[in-house]
Amino acid sequence: MMNIKSFPMTGIQEELKVKGVKIFELDELDAVAAQTEKEAISFYTELTGVEVTEAKEIPRDYEVYEDESMEKKRSVGSLVDEDWDGEPFIVYTTNY
Repeated sequence: MMNIKSFPMTGIQEELKVKGVKIFELDELDAVAAQTEKEAISFYTELTGVEVTEAKEIPRDYEVYEDESMEKKRSVGSLVDEDWDGEPFIVYTTNY
């Protein structure tokens, strides 16, 4: 799967490879898309200040609610395919 990012003002198109990107669940509340578990933990710790020592890889077909209305679900893989820009990011967060 590839994402193509366009920069129309410069005439540049950049292909961003989603293949190999994994989704890791951290601290049972959040999930991060990253190339490796180490990258996911480092990104998450730096972003949140929460010390995490391990993460659990979750399958791309794992489904989460799209928004707070909790009416429609999407796979985390489809979220990564849509939003991956070559850098780790939080795929979903859960508030209890």
